[in-house]
Formats: sequence, structure tokens, C-alpha cells
Amino acid sequence: MEEGAVLANKLPLVKEDHIFLSKEGVPLLVFLKGGVFRPWKVEQKDKLKKQVTYALDSLQKAYPAHPPAKHGRNEVEDKREEYEAKGVPYGVYYLAFWRAVGHVADNPTLSKDILLGAQRFNAVIQFLKDITPLAQSISILFEIIDEPAYTQYRASYEEWLKTENSALSTIHTSGRACFMGTAILRNFTVKPHKDSRDPRDGWVGMTCWGDFEGGHLVIPELG
Repeated sequence: MEEGAVLANKLPLVKEDHIFLSKEGVPLLVFLKGGVFRPWKVEQKDKLKKQVTYALDSLQKAYPAHPPAKHGRNEVEDKREEYEAKGVPYGVYYLAFWRAVGHVADNPTLSKDILLGAQRFNAVIQFLKDITPLAQSISILFEIIDEPAYTQYRASYEEWLKTENSALSTIHTSGRACFMGTAILRNFTVKPHKDSRDPRDGWVGMTCWGDFEGGHLVIPELG
């Protein structure tokens, strides 16, 4: 059984809205069931669901996700052959404005997954435009949950957006944008881990899409 699933069976399962706080009362994790739909009117929710689903499928068709790197934290290794035999799409996209590994002193640039050829570039830009309502939802919720952090993220975003020759403008789609990247994991899970370059006390907006079983977000430290 996958490591994440083993841990999930040992920890409490959260099914309704919940905020996890530190001992000092600082929010560490906010779970909102169906949260990305809340900023929208009832008649707009189904449209958002269809639009994001269409965007994900269109991106996969025009620019198939590349298989994740082979290392210990990815739990897709035992399913690679099965997925490939059945034609199940799986993989990852990193669509970001960031500093490449080993180039800490350099200015940020667009990630390789955005720049792999003209057709793929166009597919990525169209995808980011199509999911703008989703990105707006995440930003709205972020501002409600932690306004000081949202303001800080927005200020950093705007600073880079206005910087001369900044490539961030290429993937800019919303006046509410505050995150400079989007990672898409399709049909695979990863083991509990920490990314070494994540900012301390930083936030990430995460949403799941489609019909699937399993795939729990497992956070042992909150158990």
C-alpha cells in the first residue's frame, strides 16, 4: 500500500471545513470543502467546474504532462507501466515564474514547461487564461484567511510585474493574482515531504479536480 495511504488510515479524516492552528493561534492549514466555488453565484458554479475541466483536458491534449522525475517521494513508480499500457494520462506541469535551481542570484524566469516550443507555449498561455476564475477564487479566499500575507504576496507580485523586462507579464491574467506559479499533478500522488526552497510560513492554494478515489492530503505533523 502507498505510504500516504498508510498514514491516512492512521490519522483523523477531515470532511468538513476546518482550521488547524498552531499553539500560538496561527493558522497552519485551512480546509474549505468546495471552497473555490464559494465566491461565485449558484448559476456560475457549474460554469466554473466545466470551464476548469475543459481547460485541464485541453492542455493535456495539446501538451501532454511529462512523467514525474524518478525519485523516492513520487508514488507513481509502481503504476507507470499500468498507466502507460492503459493510456491513462499522468504527469506534472510546473508553470511558474521562478529562479532555476542553482541560480539564486539571477532574476526569475519562466519555467521550462512553459518554454518547450511555440505550440506548447500557446497551450500554456491559453490554459492560464481559461483558469483565471479559479485563480481569482483562490486569491479571494487567501485574502479572507490571511490578509497581511495576501497583501505581502500581492506586493511582491506587483513589484516583479512592473520590473523592466520581467517575464511575469507573459503569464499574468488577473488583477488579483498573487502566486507566481501553478503546479498541476495529474493522476499521481507524492509521499509526505518538505520542499527545501519553500518560504517559511508561506501559503499555497491547493484544489482537487475530477472524479477519483483516494488522493488524501496527508499531514502527519497535524495528526
